[in-house]
Amino acid sequence: MSEIQQEQISKATEEGLKKMEENTDYEKEDYEKLQQEIEDVVGPIMKELHAASGMPGGMPGGMPDMETQPSGEMNIEEVD
Repeated sequence: MSEIQQEQISKATEEGLKKMEENTDYEKEDYEKLQQEIEDVVGPIMKELHAASGMPGGMPGGMPDMETQPSGEMNIEEVD
């Protein structure tokens, strides 16, 4: 991570924390807006770092189909 990226992340998070401390009457929407502002700065940097790491995304072999359950699997009622 470059020094510039570190400074950008630090500045965004410090500003976010300062806003939260100064505005104790924030509503849920205000926190969500603030979170989005921070993510707008941090997200692209994290994506760039992830891409540069050479690590493939996702699980090896892909995600299993979570919609179907194998036959014979116990459900909560049967466990009791």
